[in-house]
Amino acid sequence: MAVEQGEYVLIAGANGSGKSTLARHLNGLLLPTSGEVRIMGRPTHDPEDIMEIRYAVGYVFQNPENQIVAGVVQDDVAFGPENLGLDPSETRIRVEESLRAVHLWNLRERSVFALSGGEKQRLALAGVLAMRPRCIVLDEPCSLLDGAARKGILDLLAQFNREHGTAIIYFTHDLAEIGAARRVVLLAGGCLVADGRPADLLPEAHLLKSFGLEAPPLAVVGELLRSAGVLVPRRALSVKEMVEALCGSG
Repeated sequence: MAVEQGEYVLIAGANGSGKSTLARHLNGLLLPTSGEVRIMGRPTHDPEDIMEIRYAVGYVFQNPENQIVAGVVQDDVAFGPENLGLDPSETRIRVEESLRAVHLWNLRERSVFALSGGEKQRLALAGVLAMRPRCIVLDEPCSLLDGAARKGILDLLAQFNREHGTAIIYFTHDLAEIGAARRVVLLAGGCLVADGRPADLLPEAHLLKSFGLEAPPLAVVGELLRSAGVLVPRRALSVKEMVEALCGSG
């Protein structure tokens, strides 16, 4: 399996499928006991390359509190750039840009303990963005969030991917979090079992169920409509696409 610069890939699997294990191999938090993981052509098991790999691949944990290290919002985002040894003026620029990007600039002097769950997840993302990674790996970042906070994170990821060419590798058990992903990879039993476009894989409810996954709600709706004779294309996997398809079939 290979991921190219600028791709947005959703990697899905049921609990125990190997998602977190794979995610932690992508920036060297875990090292392979067999085979090889290469980032930018460099093997993660080579000590001379691991720091450069970790600068290039930002990692967002499922629980943001696992990576929040300071008591004040702006200090937490500054932690990474400061440890890179950047000039203080450059650190300030990165802190402001990152906090504005995740809509937390107005909370920059707030205690992290006063933030909501969604705000903490955005703070964790800001800390990664301040490192200017080429790729962001996210391990079920929305599993603790409500619907509005989840949409906010997915919208931000789509924006970074679209505007900056940041590669996004998003791990989840919930295919409703497809977001702007243009590629879906399915895991089961620690193995890659499918790899393709969302429009090809997500409507396959029986296939997904065999791997312990549920088809996204709109894929299910589309299948029901097609079975009732309504001409809805399989590629209609967002509310906008579904409405356009239904209006067009009217």
